[in-house]
Amino acid sequence: MIAFLKFRSPKPLFQKLVKPLKNIGRNRKFHSSLNVSPLVAKALANGDPVVALESTIITHGLPYPSNLKVAQTVENIIRSAGVVPATIALLDGKIQVGLDENQLAFVAKNKSRFIKASRRDFSYILANENLLGSTTVSASVVSAKLSGIPILVTGGVGGVHRYGHVSLDVSADLTELARSNVAVVSAGVKSILDVGRTLEVLETYGVAVYSLGETDDFPNFYTKSSGLKAPYRVENAKHAARIILANQELGIHSGLLFAVPIPDSASKLGETIDCQIGKVLEEAESAGVTGKAVTPYVLSRLNEVTDGKSVEVNTALIENNAKVGSQIAVELANLRGSPGMGFGKLNGGHHRFNYNNNIDRECKEYNCDFVINNISRVSGINESERNYNNGKFASVDELPLVWALGGMVTDINIRLQTDMVSGGPANPASIALTNGGVARNIGEALSRLGGFRVALHAGVGDDALGRVAMETNQAFMDLAGVVVAPPGDNNGTATYSIVLDRHGDIVVAALDTGINNLLTPSVMRYNSNNETPKLIVADSNLPIETIDDVIISYSELSDILFEPTDVLNAHKPFQTECWKRLTYITPNVEELKVILSQSQFDSVDQKNIQASNIVDLKAMARLIERSLLEHIPCVVVTLGELGVLVCRRRLHSNLPPLWTEGVGDVESLLFAAPPLAADLRIVSVSGAGDCFTAGFLHGVLHQFPLVDSVRSGFRMAQLSLATLTAVPSNVDIHLFLSEKLKSMDVPITHL
Repeated sequence: MIAFLKFRSPKPLFQKLVKPLKNIGRNRKFHSSLNVSPLVAKALANGDPVVALESTIITHGLPYPSNLKVAQTVENIIRSAGVVPATIALLDGKIQVGLDENQLAFVAKNKSRFIKASRRDFSYILANENLLGSTTVSASVVSAKLSGIPILVTGGVGGVHRYGHVSLDVSADLTELARSNVAVVSAGVKSILDVGRTLEVLETYGVAVYSLGETDDFPNFYTKSSGLKAPYRVENAKHAARIILANQELGIHSGLLFAVPIPDSASKLGETIDCQIGKVLEEAESAGVTGKAVTPYVLSRLNEVTDGKSVEVNTALIENNAKVGSQIAVELANLRGSPGMGFGKLNGGHHRFNYNNNIDRECKEYNCDFVINNISRVSGINESERNYNNGKFASVDELPLVWALGGMVTDINIRLQTDMVSGGPANPASIALTNGGVARNIGEALSRLGGFRVALHAGVGDDALGRVAMETNQAFMDLAGVVVAPPGDNNGTATYSIVLDRHGDIVVAALDTGINNLLTPSVMRYNSNNETPKLIVADSNLPIETIDDVIISYSELSDILFEPTDVLNAHKPFQTECWKRLTYITPNVEELKVILSQSQFDSVDQKNIQASNIVDLKAMARLIERSLLEHIPCVVVTLGELGVLVCRRRLHSNLPPLWTEGVGDVESLLFAAPPLAADLRIVSVSGAGDCFTAGFLHGVLHQFPLVDSVRSGFRMAQLSLATLTAVPSNVDIHLFLSEKLKSMDVPITHL
């Protein structure tokens, strides 16, 4: 969450601001007939923009391999706009929403095996797992509605066929638009149709039709104008997004059609092709071609009579529509406060009233400016996240469980816009509230990376910040273990105030975490669930007795990572013998000094712990090997710009199997930090350490080789640098697959 605040009368707002806590954290699931790809599901859960794509254009619109090339190009256009593409097809008895590279190639190569599927065909195809279906606009709109995707991009929609008033040949696309609140972006209706009668039917069905561009001419697919006017004109993508948003919030169940004229680069050739349509339609009639076979026949014949030029124009049309549709999706996300627009359309399309709208209306009522960004409002975890260990889909209950115990904080970020001036007038700055807390940050980052269930165990106050924190974290983690403290002194939601200079570096920070002292073993709820986590991440915000209790209770059952958090609390588990049961610790150099200053390490000279050159780092490695590695199998020391030092017991049974490469039982490696991209603008460094830990654990849990686990940490940390929020929202999980990480150059030095 990023919230920009300028309060004039805040107290009444906070009294009415948020929903009761009993409604928070209830998961929503996709329809059982849907297989939503992990990337699409993650984008929907995060509120990031998604655009749906039909698949009949692949199987019935273009020849192979042109169909595959066009499909890949269209998806890449959408991705380049920061939007997630979701091509839809019927595979293995399921509606697959979002195809991976192999699935897309399979559809293109096996186009003749696919049934052209409309709404009526779903049951027949899904009931026979050996049947395959490609989705028309009608079927794609149904699938988008079930998935919660607000925008569908296509070439042209179906409609009333020529002489349809006699034959009653009317596409199901129109009836589906009439009952599904999905916006369709197309080049108008297909060129073989009766445009006038199609517009009349759409008007009767209550479907709003818009031309998008400089004129209100309704396009005729291959030409810029059909000679008819659209009922309304929208100027640009932002205008279209406002209309979609209004339609969504009203809860109207009819869709929207945005007609995009053919691009100038293809318009002349389009006019030439349009002249051939009448002749080809006559051929179809003479050949007795009817129903859903007409469009594929006409497209095939047009390709023949135009020497392939029609394919060229069709490609230009769909690519242009994809570009426009993506722009609308981004603008819609911005209006919703992206990333995190959350359409609330999961679970069969049932409407979920938008939390942001409640805040917005309350703010207006109480004369308070409150603009929300980066809130995910879709509560619930995808029912089929990809399990990268075996390449198969698993239900949520089968995914590895991770507990994150510790800080759940509201960060107050102050970013100076000029060099700081002390003792004078107020420094110009931008001020934002974001979700924070080490355990919370690591938990959200792991959730965004995918493949895990994350349960957060922390505490918040029974106050406005606590309620907002609960609402805005429910999409990422199970919050059943979050304790809500009763009102009282030091019981308010924890806050971390940080001042950053104009370069993004920390100037000063202040912390109010008194609530964490209440999180004793008797109060925390981690013992209430019978399921044992695969990994526990505990930060030092917890009281010493709670940290010790967790380690004693679960060290024989789960791997445990201790994150020291800061120099004031890094010592906590090292006050007793409990530290010897830890699996991982992730201190920085100063926190390492605090740890090794404890009485158990009296022989260690703190002055020798430096990180200025390779000699210092070798000395540091030897100290860690002698003092910590005897009991903790992996110590990861973050070194800032220098990278990370990993000291490990190579053959320890608790470490991933692929970490056994190397020589000897004990090994210390320096992983140099990869260079930052030249165009990277560092916004904040405050979340980089937590994101590195999450990325590293992502590799650990997926049993990557050690170097790929470190690469995963570096990649996540770099993403964090470019955003004000501690955890970046633009996480492309495909970039964190082991084979994708290998391209990152990370020099390794054996110490």
